[in-house]
Amino acid sequence: MGRTPAVRMPDHKWGIHARDEVMVYRGKRWVGKGKVLKVSHKTNRVWVEGINLHEYPTVDSLQDPDPARYVEYEPREKSVHYSQCNLIDPADGRRTRLRFRYLLDGRRVRVAVRSGAIIPRVPYVPVEPREKPVWSDVMTTSREHVMERTNIPPDWAKRRAGLQGGGVLSGWRVLAVGCIAAGGSARPRAGRPLLPALQCSPAARRSAQHRERGASRERGRGGGCLAAAARLRAGANEKRVFS
Repeated sequence: MGRTPAVRMPDHKWGIHARDEVMVYRGKRWVGKGKVLKVSHKTNRVWVEGINLHEYPTVDSLQDPDPARYVEYEPREKSVHYSQCNLIDPADGRRTRLRFRYLLDGRRVRVAVRSGAIIPRVPYVPVEPREKPVWSDVMTTSREHVMERTNIPPDWAKRRAGLQGGGVLSGWRVLAVGCIAAGGSARPRAGRPLLPALQCSPAARRSAQHRERGASRERGRGGGCLAAAARLRAGANEKRVFS
């Protein structure tokens, strides 16, 4: 079952489907007759009811915690190859090969080679009708809990976002002084307006971060607290440019 066949049969050539009545042969020896339980197009295998039975341990005996209890077995079908199965001719009840033909209305049907009779497909009939799903108030989350905002950022995150992104205050556009000191320029380029965000290049921003890390290593402390203090000092000495 785990092996992939050397030549996989195309799906449009499959003539045996679930719930069909087939005869199973091994060479010229008749093995039996039964209903097709399922098919596998990937491995060219067919499971036929009552054919190629093997014993398997039951699920209850495997899950039994008592080690002294004997393992119970039950017969189950193993797969057979697609080439060992033949459909039954509805005219005389003998095995036959099949061909595909098209009717006048465009339907594709299976035709027996022996008699030319059409082999109909067995319709699917559910054993038990499925119940429609019903919404449960116990398992369904209320809309108020779903729409409740839980990811509220703390105050230090708001201050950091204000320092990094800048802002617009009643006609004044704010630029951080630390960006200009790091090598950036507060002048807008030709044809581009002055944005409230930091007007410095990525290279200048990386060089400023590198200098901050070097200064923190010299003092023997972590860079996170010193960098935050530098940002707060730069925000206190902000430069206002009239727009």
